[in-house]
Amino acid sequence: MSKFKSLHLVVVDWVDSAAHNGWRDWKEAAETQDTIQCRSVGFLLSKDKGRVALAGSITNNDDAGERHSIPKSCVIKMRSIEKFLQEEKERRPKAKE
Repeated sequence: MSKFKSLHLVVVDWVDSAAHNGWRDWKEAAETQDTIQCRSVGFLLSKDKGRVALAGSITNNDDAGERHSIPKSCVIKMRSIEKFLQEEKERRPKAKE
């Protein structure tokens, strides 16, 4: 059995466009149109000036599934899963003893 390639597991916060259908007064539509903040977790396949490429699953044959390409201009924050978990731990209120 071959081994899994060593890939970093990352958390990416990013912004996506939003679309709405139906008719609305254009002034109201302009005021309510917004973007959506997203969070993706995956194996970091590549990162360059234009995009961040993630995979949700990998195989021991170097295949990648559930691939996701996020434009770099949409990325708000990217960090390792370890750093993300530490941030979440610090953010949560401490349990009372």
